[in-house]
Amino acid sequence: MAPKPPASKIRLPSFYLFLVFFALTVGIIAAAFLYYRSYERNYRTEVERQLLAIAELKVSELADWRAERLADALLAASDEALYQAKAGGRNRVAYAVQAGRGPRTVGGK
Repeated sequence: MAPKPPASKIRLPSFYLFLVFFALTVGIIAAAFLYYRSYERNYRTEVERQLLAIAELKVSELADWRAERLADALLAASDEALYQAKAGGRNRVAYAVQAGRGPRTVGGK
């Protein structure tokens, strides 16, 4: 029978295999974590960009809506001034808006 090698020499390769396995495991976990952080950062940036674009569109829509309402109000006030000037007779001038009051008529016979 051949002599048995000492126990410390038998365990040495299994210890190295364990170290390699442990190093690979730590490396894979670290790479996965870094990938996840990168993905999360990119996703958050993309969502912020989309929300900013939506907010800019809403602001421009509100500004357009307000301009349309002001134009409608000016048209309605000028119509009222026109009707008042016509009701007053010939050669009359009516101003559409005066400090929050209704139309004001000037001149005429």
